Amino acid sequence: MCWPTAASRPPVTLNWPTSWSARATTGSTDDGIERSRHRDVGVPRKTETCTCKRRSCKAIEDRTLRSLSSKKSTDGLFAIPLRMTTLPLHPPIPLPDGRDEAWRYTSLTPLADRLGARWWQPLEAAPADPAPPPGLDAIDLMRDPLPEAIARTDEEAGPADDHAPFAARLAACFAPTVQTIQIAAQYRSALPLLLIHPDSEGAGYRRHALRVGCGAEVTLIELFAGDRPQMGLTCSHLSINLEPGARLTHYRLQRFGPDQFHLGALTLSQQRESDYRLHAIELGGALARLDLSIALQQPGAACALHGLFLLDGQQHADHQVAMHHAAPHCRSRADYRTVLAGRAHAVFNGRVVVDRGACGTDSAQRNANLLLSRQAEVDTKPELEIYNDDVRCAHGATVGQLDAEQLFYLRSRGLTEAEARHALVVAFADALLAGIALAPLRQAIESAAADKIAQEPCK
Repeated sequence: MCWPTAASRPPVTLNWPTSWSARATTGSTDDGIERSRHRDVGVPRKTETCTCKRRSCKAIEDRTLRSLSSKKSTDGLFAIPLRMTTLPLHPPIPLPDGRDEAWRYTSLTPLADRLGARWWQPLEAAPADPAPPPGLDAIDLMRDPLPEAIARTDEEAGPADDHAPFAARLAACFAPTVQTIQIAAQYRSALPLLLIHPDSEGAGYRRHALRVGCGAEVTLIELFAGDRPQMGLTCSHLSINLEPGARLTHYRLQRFGPDQFHLGALTLSQQRESDYRLHAIELGGALARLDLSIALQQPGAACALHGLFLLDGQQHADHQVAMHHAAPHCRSRADYRTVLAGRAHAVFNGRVVVDRGACGTDSAQRNANLLLSRQAEVDTKPELEIYNDDVRCAHGATVGQLDAEQLFYLRSRGLTEAEARHALVVAFADALLAGIALAPLRQAIESAAADKIAQEPCK
Protein backbone atom coordinates (compact mmCIF):
# COMPACT_ATOMS: atom_id res chain seq x y z
CA MET A 1 0.00 0.00 0.00
CA CYS A 2 1.34 3.43 -0.93
CA TRP A 3 0.15 6.77 0.25
CA PRO A 4 -0.60 9.53 -2.24
CA THR A 5 1.37 12.70 -1.89
CA ALA A 6 0.57 14.08 1.54
CA ALA A 7 -1.32 17.34 1.57
CA SER A 8 0.45 20.32 3.05
CA ARG A 9 -0.86 23.71 4.04
CA PRO A 10 -0.54 26.32 1.28
CA PRO A 11 2.18 28.95 1.53
CA VAL A 12 1.11 31.80 3.72
CA THR A 13 2.32 35.30 4.35
CA LEU A 14 2.38 36.18 8.01
CA ASN A 15 2.39 39.81 9.03
CA TRP A 16 2.00 40.62 12.72
CA PRO A 17 -0.59 40.84 14.17
CA THR A 18 -2.75 39.33 11.41
CA SER A 19 -3.91 35.73 11.23
CA TRP A 20 -2.62 32.76 9.27
CA SER A 21 -4.89 33.42 6.30
CA ALA A 22 -3.12 33.27 2.95
CA ARG A 23 -2.74 36.48 0.99
CA ALA A 24 -0.65 37.75 -1.87
CA THR A 25 2.49 39.71 -1.11
CA THR A 26 2.84 42.81 -3.26
CA GLY A 27 5.01 45.88 -3.44
CA SER A 28 8.57 46.18 -2.28
CA THR A 29 10.47 47.24 0.79
CA ASP A 30 12.47 50.43 1.03
CA ASP A 31 15.68 48.64 0.06
CA GLY A 32 14.17 47.47 -3.21
CA ILE A 33 13.63 43.83 -2.30
CA GLU A 34 10.69 43.05 -4.52
CA ARG A 35 8.16 40.58 -3.18
CA SER A 36 6.08 39.68 -6.21
CA ARG A 37 7.16 41.17 -9.54
CA HIS A 38 10.44 39.95 -10.98
CA ARG A 39 12.30 40.66 -14.18
CA ASP A 40 14.74 38.45 -16.02
CA VAL A 41 18.40 39.13 -15.41
CA GLY A 42 21.08 36.69 -16.47
CA VAL A 43 24.55 35.57 -15.53
CA PRO A 44 26.83 33.92 -18.07
CA ARG A 45 27.48 30.24 -18.44
CA LYS A 46 30.27 28.56 -20.39
CA THR A 47 29.42 27.81 -24.03
CA GLU A 48 30.75 29.21 -27.28
CA THR A 49 27.89 31.07 -28.94
CA CYS A 50 24.67 32.80 -28.06
CA THR A 51 21.51 32.85 -30.13
CA CYS A 52 19.40 34.08 -27.24
CA LYS A 53 17.29 37.16 -28.00
CA ARG A 54 16.08 37.65 -24.45
CA ARG A 55 16.38 41.03 -22.83
CA SER A 56 18.57 39.49 -20.08
CA CYS A 57 21.12 38.26 -22.61
CA LYS A 58 21.22 41.62 -24.42
CA ALA A 59 21.79 43.41 -21.12
CA ILE A 60 24.80 41.23 -20.40
CA GLU A 61 26.21 41.68 -23.90
CA ASP A 62 26.03 45.44 -23.42
CA ARG A 63 28.35 45.11 -20.39
CA THR A 64 30.50 42.16 -21.39
CA LEU A 65 33.85 41.23 -19.97
CA ARG A 66 37.12 41.67 -21.84
CA SER A 67 38.39 38.61 -20.02
CA LEU A 68 37.05 36.13 -17.50
CA SER A 69 40.47 34.95 -16.42
CA SER A 70 39.46 35.27 -12.81
CA LYS A 71 41.97 36.11 -10.16
CA LYS A 72 42.37 33.27 -7.71
CA SER A 73 43.52 33.87 -4.18
CA THR A 74 45.18 31.30 -1.99
CA ASP A 75 41.92 30.62 -0.19
CA GLY A 76 39.99 29.73 -3.33
CA LEU A 77 38.09 33.00 -3.78
CA PHE A 78 37.38 34.05 -7.35
CA ALA A 79 36.48 37.61 -8.34
CA ILE A 80 35.09 38.77 -11.67
CA PRO A 81 36.70 41.86 -13.28
CA LEU A 82 34.88 45.17 -13.62
CA ARG A 83 33.72 46.87 -16.85
CA MET A 84 32.75 44.02 -19.17
CA THR A 85 33.50 44.63 -22.85
CA THR A 86 33.41 41.12 -24.37
CA LEU A 87 31.87 37.96 -23.05
CA PRO A 88 32.65 34.50 -24.49
CA LEU A 89 30.44 32.78 -21.91
CA HIS A 90 26.86 32.20 -23.09
CA PRO A 91 23.95 31.67 -22.78
CA PRO A 92 23.13 33.32 -19.47
CA ILE A 93 21.69 31.56 -16.47
CA PRO A 94 18.58 33.67 -15.79
CA LEU A 95 18.01 34.80 -12.26
CA PRO A 96 15.10 32.86 -10.74
CA ASP A 97 11.85 34.72 -10.40
CA GLY A 98 8.42 34.34 -8.84
CA ARG A 99 7.36 31.72 -11.37
CA ASP A 100 9.64 29.35 -9.49
CA GLU A 101 7.82 28.34 -6.30
CA ALA A 102 11.10 28.12 -4.37
CA TRP A 103 11.76 31.80 -5.19
CA ARG A 104 8.25 33.09 -4.73
CA TYR A 105 9.11 35.29 -1.75
CA THR A 106 12.73 36.18 -2.54
CA SER A 107 13.71 38.37 -5.48
CA LEU A 108 17.28 38.74 -6.70
CA THR A 109 16.47 41.85 -8.71
CA PRO A 110 18.18 44.05 -6.06
CA LEU A 111 21.36 42.09 -6.70
CA ALA A 112 21.52 43.51 -10.22
CA ASP A 113 19.95 46.88 -9.50
CA ARG A 114 21.99 47.82 -6.43
CA LEU A 115 25.34 46.23 -7.19
CA GLY A 116 25.44 47.18 -10.86
CA ALA A 117 29.00 47.01 -12.19
CA ARG A 118 30.29 46.01 -8.75
CA TRP A 119 29.20 42.47 -9.63
CA TRP A 120 32.37 42.35 -11.69
CA GLN A 121 34.81 44.41 -9.62
CA PRO A 122 38.25 42.79 -9.33
CA LEU A 123 39.94 42.14 -6.03
CA GLU A 124 43.45 43.58 -6.01
CA ALA A 125 44.28 41.16 -3.21
CA ALA A 126 42.57 38.47 -1.23
CA PRO A 127 40.21 40.09 1.28
CA ALA A 128 41.33 39.93 4.86
CA ASP A 129 39.67 37.16 6.80
CA PRO A 130 37.40 38.34 9.61
CA ALA A 131 38.41 37.40 13.09
CA PRO A 132 36.62 34.38 14.58
CA PRO A 133 34.74 34.82 17.85
CA PRO A 134 37.09 35.59 20.77
CA GLY A 135 38.35 32.51 22.56
CA LEU A 136 37.61 30.12 19.70
CA ASP A 137 40.48 27.69 19.13
CA ALA A 138 40.19 25.95 15.76
CA ILE A 139 42.14 24.63 12.75
CA ASP A 140 41.82 27.01 9.80
CA LEU A 141 41.41 24.70 6.81
CA MET A 142 42.77 27.27 4.35
CA ARG A 143 45.59 28.79 6.43
CA ASP A 144 46.92 26.41 9.08
CA PRO A 145 49.11 23.32 8.67
CA LEU A 146 46.80 20.32 8.66
CA PRO A 147 47.12 17.03 10.56
CA GLU A 148 48.13 13.99 8.54
CA ALA A 149 44.56 12.70 8.70
CA ILE A 150 43.27 15.75 6.82
CA ALA A 151 44.16 16.28 3.16
CA ARG A 152 43.46 19.45 1.18
CA THR A 153 43.51 19.36 -2.63
CA ASP A 154 42.31 21.51 -5.52
CA GLU A 155 40.23 19.67 -8.08
CA GLU A 156 38.95 20.83 -11.43
CA ALA A 157 35.20 20.36 -11.73
CA GLY A 158 32.73 20.83 -14.52
CA PRO A 159 29.53 22.84 -14.47
CA ALA A 160 26.85 22.05 -11.94
CA ASP A 161 23.81 19.99 -12.85
CA ASP A 162 20.89 21.96 -14.24
CA HIS A 163 18.79 20.81 -11.28
CA ALA A 164 21.34 22.01 -8.72
CA PRO A 165 20.47 25.03 -6.55
CA PHE A 166 20.99 28.38 -8.21
CA ALA A 167 23.93 29.28 -5.96
CA ALA A 168 25.68 26.02 -6.88
CA ARG A 169 25.27 26.70 -10.60
CA LEU A 170 26.41 30.29 -10.20
CA ALA A 171 29.51 29.31 -8.22
CA ALA A 172 30.36 26.60 -10.77
CA CYS A 173 30.16 29.17 -13.55
CA PHE A 174 32.91 31.37 -12.12
CA ALA A 175 34.93 29.08 -9.82
CA PRO A 176 36.21 26.12 -11.86
CA THR A 177 38.28 24.76 -8.95
CA VAL A 178 36.78 22.90 -6.01
CA GLN A 179 38.83 22.86 -2.83
CA THR A 180 38.38 19.38 -1.39
CA ILE A 181 38.96 18.42 2.23
CA GLN A 182 39.32 14.68 2.88
CA ILE A 183 39.02 13.41 6.46
CA ALA A 184 40.61 10.02 7.05
CA ALA A 185 38.57 7.11 8.40
CA GLN A 186 38.22 6.86 12.19
CA TYR A 187 39.77 10.31 12.71
CA ARG A 188 38.70 12.19 15.85
CA SER A 189 39.52 15.89 15.84
CA ALA A 190 40.29 17.51 19.18
CA LEU A 191 39.76 20.97 17.65
CA PRO A 192 36.97 22.14 15.36
CA LEU A 193 37.77 22.84 11.71
CA LEU A 194 37.30 26.44 10.56
CA LEU A 195 36.30 27.63 7.09
CA ILE A 196 36.13 31.43 6.71
CA HIS A 197 34.23 33.25 3.96
CA PRO A 198 35.08 36.99 3.92
CA ASP A 199 32.83 39.57 2.32
CA SER A 200 33.61 41.22 -1.00
CA GLU A 201 33.39 44.59 -2.75
CA GLY A 202 32.51 42.82 -5.98
CA ALA A 203 31.36 39.26 -6.50
CA GLY A 204 33.26 36.41 -4.84
CA TYR A 205 32.66 32.74 -5.61
CA ARG A 206 33.81 29.65 -3.68
CA ARG A 207 33.34 25.91 -4.03
CA HIS A 208 34.34 23.43 -1.35
CA ALA A 209 33.85 19.71 -0.85
CA LEU A 210 34.14 17.89 2.48
CA ARG A 211 34.47 14.12 2.56
CA VAL A 212 34.34 12.51 5.99
CA GLY A 213 35.69 8.97 6.11
CA CYS A 214 34.15 5.92 7.76
CA GLY A 215 33.72 6.33 11.50
CA ALA A 216 35.36 9.76 11.60
CA GLU A 217 33.98 12.44 13.91
CA VAL A 218 34.64 16.14 13.30
CA THR A 219 33.21 19.59 13.94
CA LEU A 220 33.13 22.22 11.19
CA ILE A 221 32.61 25.95 11.67
CA GLU A 222 31.74 28.03 8.63
CA LEU A 223 32.05 31.75 9.30
CA PHE A 224 30.56 34.22 6.82
CA ALA A 225 31.56 37.65 8.08
CA GLY A 226 32.93 41.08 7.26
CA ASP A 227 32.35 44.77 7.87
CA ARG A 228 32.84 46.34 4.44
CA PRO A 229 30.64 49.39 3.88
CA GLN A 230 30.47 48.66 0.14
CA MET A 231 27.90 46.44 -1.50
CA GLY A 232 29.02 43.00 -2.60
CA LEU A 233 28.03 39.41 -3.26
CA THR A 234 29.44 36.24 -1.72
CA CYS A 235 28.35 33.01 -3.42
CA SER A 236 29.37 29.65 -1.98
CA HIS A 237 28.70 25.97 -2.49
CA LEU A 238 29.70 23.31 0.04
CA SER A 239 29.26 19.65 -0.86
CA ILE A 240 29.47 17.14 2.01
CA ASN A 241 29.71 13.36 1.83
CA LEU A 242 29.46 11.32 5.02
CA GLU A 243 30.69 7.75 4.70
CA PRO A 244 29.27 4.94 6.89
CA GLY A 245 29.40 5.76 10.59
CA ALA A 246 30.77 9.27 10.07
CA ARG A 247 29.61 12.07 12.37
CA LEU A 248 29.71 15.78 11.54
CA THR A 249 28.59 18.73 13.66
CA HIS A 250 28.33 21.81 11.46
CA TYR A 251 28.06 25.40 12.71
CA ARG A 252 27.23 27.96 10.03
CA LEU A 253 27.35 31.57 11.25
CA GLN A 254 26.49 34.42 8.85
CA ARG A 255 27.11 37.97 10.06
CA PHE A 256 27.85 40.03 6.96
CA GLY A 257 27.48 43.81 6.86
CA PRO A 258 24.17 45.50 6.02
CA ASP A 259 24.99 45.99 2.31
CA GLN A 260 26.23 42.48 1.55
CA PHE A 261 24.33 39.80 -0.36
CA HIS A 262 24.91 36.11 0.21
CA LEU A 263 23.81 33.13 -1.86
CA GLY A 264 24.72 29.73 -0.46
CA ALA A 265 24.16 26.11 -1.37
CA LEU A 266 24.79 23.09 0.82
CA THR A 267 24.42 19.58 -0.60
CA LEU A 268 24.75 16.59 1.70
CA SER A 269 24.92 12.87 0.98
CA GLN A 270 24.67 10.48 3.93
CA GLN A 271 25.53 6.81 3.99
CA ARG A 272 24.72 4.06 6.47
CA GLU A 273 24.55 5.06 10.17
CA SER A 274 26.06 8.49 9.52
CA ASP A 275 25.02 11.46 11.64
CA TYR A 276 24.84 15.13 10.64
CA ARG A 277 23.90 18.08 12.86
CA LEU A 278 23.63 21.63 11.53
CA HIS A 279 23.34 24.86 13.51
CA ALA A 280 22.69 27.67 11.01
CA ILE A 281 22.63 31.22 12.38
CA GLU A 282 21.60 34.21 10.24
CA LEU A 283 22.50 37.57 11.77
CA GLY A 284 23.62 39.94 9.01
CA GLY A 285 23.47 40.84 5.35
CA ALA A 286 20.94 42.72 3.27
CA LEU A 287 19.79 39.47 1.69
CA ALA A 288 20.91 35.95 2.60
CA ARG A 289 19.69 32.77 0.92
CA LEU A 290 20.68 29.16 1.65
CA ASP A 291 19.51 26.11 -0.29
CA LEU A 292 20.01 22.83 1.59
CA SER A 293 19.70 19.58 -0.37
CA ILE A 294 20.03 16.52 1.86
CA ALA A 295 19.90 12.89 0.75
CA LEU A 296 19.69 10.10 3.34
CA GLN A 297 20.77 7.34 1.01
CA GLN A 298 21.40 4.33 3.24
CA PRO A 299 19.61 2.85 6.29
CA GLY A 300 20.25 4.33 9.70
CA ALA A 301 21.32 7.80 8.56
CA ALA A 302 20.29 10.65 10.86
CA CYS A 303 20.10 14.37 10.22
CA ALA A 304 19.17 17.27 12.52
CA LEU A 305 18.88 20.88 11.36
CA HIS A 306 18.66 23.81 13.77
CA GLY A 307 18.19 27.29 12.31
CA LEU A 308 18.00 30.66 14.04
CA PHE A 309 17.32 34.00 12.33
CA LEU A 310 17.89 37.24 14.26
CA LEU A 311 16.98 40.01 11.82
CA ASP A 312 16.11 43.69 12.02
CA GLY A 313 16.00 46.76 9.82
CA GLN A 314 15.20 45.62 6.29
CA GLN A 315 17.12 42.37 6.31
CA HIS A 316 15.87 39.42 4.29
CA ALA A 317 16.82 35.78 4.97
CA ASP A 318 15.58 32.67 3.17
CA HIS A 319 16.31 29.00 3.87
CA GLN A 320 15.03 26.31 1.52
CA VAL A 321 15.38 22.77 2.89
CA ALA A 322 14.90 19.68 0.72
CA MET A 323 15.17 16.45 2.74
CA HIS A 324 15.11 13.23 0.73
CA HIS A 325 14.54 9.95 2.58
CA ALA A 326 15.71 7.38 0.04
CA ALA A 327 16.39 4.47 2.43
CA PRO A 328 14.57 2.71 5.29
CA HIS A 329 14.92 3.57 8.97
CA CYS A 330 16.37 7.05 8.60
CA ARG A 331 15.66 9.95 10.94
CA SER A 332 15.48 13.68 10.25
CA ARG A 333 14.63 16.75 12.28
CA ALA A 334 14.34 20.43 11.34
CA ASP A 335 13.73 23.09 13.99
CA TYR A 336 13.85 26.71 12.82
CA ARG A 337 13.18 29.81 14.89
CA THR A 338 13.12 33.41 13.74
CA VAL A 339 13.16 36.70 15.64
CA LEU A 340 12.22 39.63 13.40
CA ALA A 341 12.21 43.34 14.18
CA GLY A 342 11.81 46.45 12.06
CA ARG A 343 10.81 45.54 8.50
CA ALA A 344 12.76 42.28 8.42
CA HIS A 345 11.49 39.45 6.25
CA ALA A 346 12.16 35.74 6.77
CA VAL A 347 11.32 32.83 4.46
CA PHE A 348 11.41 29.14 5.36
CA ASN A 349 10.42 26.22 3.18
CA GLY A 350 10.99 22.70 4.49
CA ARG A 351 10.22 19.88 2.07
CA VAL A 352 10.51 16.24 3.14
CA VAL A 353 10.16 13.49 0.53
CA VAL A 354 9.82 9.86 1.60
CA ASP A 355 10.48 7.41 -1.22
CA ARG A 356 8.70 4.13 -1.83
CA GLY A 357 10.38 1.48 0.27
CA ALA A 358 11.69 3.94 2.87
CA CYS A 359 9.80 2.23 5.67
CA GLY A 360 10.48 3.20 9.27
CA THR A 361 11.15 6.83 8.34
CA ASP A 362 10.98 9.22 11.31
CA SER A 363 10.81 12.88 10.28
CA ALA A 364 9.61 16.07 11.94
CA GLN A 365 9.98 19.76 11.22
CA ARG A 366 8.93 22.89 13.05
CA ASN A 367 9.13 26.61 12.32
CA ALA A 368 8.44 29.05 15.17
CA ASN A 369 8.46 32.79 14.54
CA LEU A 370 8.57 35.76 16.91
CA LEU A 371 7.69 39.16 15.41
CA LEU A 372 8.79 42.24 17.35
CA SER A 373 7.14 44.85 15.13
CA ARG A 374 4.06 45.31 12.99
CA GLN A 375 6.12 45.57 9.81
CA ALA A 376 8.09 42.34 10.27
CA GLU A 377 7.01 39.54 7.94
CA VAL A 378 7.53 35.81 7.60
CA ASP A 379 6.57 33.33 4.88
CA THR A 380 6.67 29.71 5.96
CA LYS A 381 5.76 26.52 4.14
CA PRO A 382 6.53 23.10 5.64
CA GLU A 383 5.79 20.26 3.20
CA LEU A 384 5.56 16.47 3.24
CA GLU A 385 5.55 14.10 0.26
CA ILE A 386 5.08 10.52 1.42
CA TYR A 387 5.06 7.56 -0.96
CA ASN A 388 5.27 4.82 1.66
CA ASP A 389 3.33 3.59 4.66
CA ASP A 390 4.90 2.64 8.01
CA VAL A 391 6.37 6.10 8.53
CA ARG A 392 6.19 8.73 11.25
CA CYS A 393 6.19 12.28 9.87
CA ALA A 394 5.02 15.62 11.25
CA HIS A 395 5.34 19.31 10.48
CA GLY A 396 4.07 22.61 11.83
CA ALA A 397 4.58 26.36 11.99
CA THR A 398 3.66 29.08 14.51
CA VAL A 399 3.86 32.88 14.67
CA GLY A 400 3.41 35.30 17.54
CA GLN A 401 4.68 38.35 19.38
CA LEU A 402 6.04 39.06 22.85
CA ASP A 403 3.48 38.56 25.59
CA ALA A 404 2.52 41.91 27.15
CA GLU A 405 1.77 40.30 30.51
CA GLN A 406 5.18 38.64 30.62
CA LEU A 407 6.83 41.96 29.79
CA PHE A 408 4.84 43.68 32.55
CA TYR A 409 5.81 41.00 35.06
CA LEU A 410 9.53 41.27 34.28
CA ARG A 411 9.42 45.06 34.45
CA SER A 412 7.65 44.85 37.80
CA ARG A 413 10.68 42.89 39.01
CA GLY A 414 13.00 45.78 38.22
CA LEU A 415 14.05 45.08 34.64
CA THR A 416 14.02 47.83 32.06
CA GLU A 417 11.88 47.30 28.98
CA ALA A 418 14.96 46.51 26.89
CA GLU A 419 16.17 43.99 29.47
CA ALA A 420 12.74 42.37 29.68
CA ARG A 421 12.48 42.09 25.89
CA HIS A 422 15.99 40.66 25.72
CA ALA A 423 15.14 38.04 28.36
CA LEU A 424 12.04 36.90 26.49
CA VAL A 425 13.81 36.76 23.14
CA VAL A 426 16.68 34.74 24.61
CA ALA A 427 14.17 32.39 26.24
CA PHE A 428 12.47 31.92 22.88
CA ALA A 429 15.76 31.12 21.15
CA ASP A 430 17.31 29.18 24.01
CA ALA A 431 16.06 25.81 22.78
CA LEU A 432 18.39 26.23 19.81
CA LEU A 433 21.19 28.14 21.54
CA ALA A 434 21.45 25.39 24.15
CA GLY A 435 22.51 22.99 21.42
CA ILE A 436 25.61 25.05 20.58
CA ALA A 437 28.34 23.23 22.46
CA LEU A 438 31.08 25.76 21.64
CA ALA A 439 30.86 28.48 24.30
CA PRO A 440 32.60 31.24 22.26
CA LEU A 441 30.10 30.81 19.44
CA ARG A 442 27.13 30.87 21.76
CA GLN A 443 28.41 33.99 23.53
CA ALA A 444 28.91 35.77 20.20
CA ILE A 445 25.35 34.96 19.14
CA GLU A 446 23.86 36.06 22.45
CA SER A 447 25.80 39.33 22.22
CA ALA A 448 24.46 39.93 18.72
CA ALA A 449 20.93 39.26 19.94
CA ALA A 450 21.17 42.23 22.30
CA ASP A 451 21.61 44.54 19.30
CA LYS A 452 18.61 43.10 17.48
CA ILE A 453 15.83 43.72 19.97
CA ALA A 454 16.12 47.46 20.64
CA GLN A 455 13.21 48.08 18.29
CA GLU A 456 9.81 49.69 18.60
CA PRO A 457 7.66 47.91 21.22
CA CYS A 458 4.88 45.58 20.14
CA LYS A 459 1.54 47.33 19.83
